[in-house]
Amino acid sequence: MAALRSEQTARWSVQTLSPFAFGLIWLAVYVLAVAIFLRVPIASGFDLGFGDRGDALIEMTILEHWRNVWAGVSAWNSGFYFHPYDGTLGYNDGYFLYGLSYSFWRLFADPFHADTLNILTFKTIGFVAAYALATRSLGWGRGAGLFVAASFTIASNIQLQAVHAQLQSVALLPLAMMLAIACVQAETAGQHGRARLCAVALAALVRSGAVAGLSVGYRPRVVHQGGTRAILSAELIEISLVTVPMQPLARVIQTSTKGD
Repeated sequence: MAALRSEQTARWSVQTLSPFAFGLIWLAVYVLAVAIFLRVPIASGFDLGFGDRGDALIEMTILEHWRNVWAGVSAWNSGFYFHPYDGTLGYNDGYFLYGLSYSFWRLFADPFHADTLNILTFKTIGFVAAYALATRSLGWGRGAGLFVAASFTIASNIQLQAVHAQLQSVALLPLAMMLAIACVQAETAGQHGRARLCAVALAALVRSGAVAGLSVGYRPRVVHQGGTRAILSAELIEISLVTVPMQPLARVIQTSTKGD
């Protein structure tokens, strides 16, 4: 009973804060979460970039291509890093979105700082989207929303793998979840126009390539174990959208908002 009363008191105190007071807390949590994530560049006085040095140089080389495109000195579909292979722009489609953000920051900063600011941009998107998902779509309250947003920003598995720029599009996953939930809620409420708009927005996000991978959960039923393991029959458990799938071929290749 004491624990329940304490939980209710904590919930009451968070929910009844003035907008200004809660805004300050929200901003402080955001700054703290981002500072933890970018602790190495910050500790170096931004002399060091984010992630592995070699990978960061490759990333900046690929992203610099988009700055050359906007400057009119390079064809959009021929990145010089992958020469002589035309039509290759990055390790995944998310590099196009990174290129837009990076090109903006290159107006004010050198390649190394622009790359760090690009990472900050997507971490900010992830923090805001995760907070909105928890509070608006799931109705968990502002305190829970801050906890979810901070945890999503500094999650250790994301921190360990985020040295690879192609994984930064994970920040868009909460947005995809919000659109999916809103689509179902609108369809259930008979708001078919709103449901279609949400479905179109979700389809556009998937077709952009930023969130086009699939995580497939299954239970093997019939397995042939020889020189290679072959699953002959399996029970499908779930399919989820992800940014970088374990199986490279597990990707969305077509979207449709039609009932068929």
